[in-house]
Amino acid sequence: MKDVFFHENMSYEVDHKIKVSQEDPDFLELLEDFECMGEVIPKGFRYDGASSPAFPLSRFICPKYSKNMKAACLHDWLCRKAKTHEERKEADFKYLLMKRYVEHEVLWKCKLSYYGVRIGDFLGIGNNF
Repeated sequence: MKDVFFHENMSYEVDHKIKVSQEDPDFLELLEDFECMGEVIPKGFRYDGASSPAFPLSRFICPKYSKNMKAACLHDWLCRKAKTHEERKEADFKYLLMKRYVEHEVLWKCKLSYYGVRIGDFLGIGNNF
């Protein structure tokens, strides 16, 4: 079953487990526990969708709210838990796998997104260490 949610006058079809947060429309919130790739992400977890630079091409490659919201959810969860660069690298790799094999994104977009999150790690974006 799918739900439709609205954000900035646009509708997006997403999995029924994810909605836009009522407190802050820039965030998504899990409506129930989400299990994937050996992780259980708890109900109520809030994340910001796919973060990407503001230049126009990046929004085409990885829009903030897209079919890749599950991959973004897992990535944000793992990045918040990561305490080392190795754990962050593993989170980035799982993001790549989720986009390719669960979300069925085309390979070139997956690779570009992966390189983007690796650059983010290098720059310290999203790191808790």
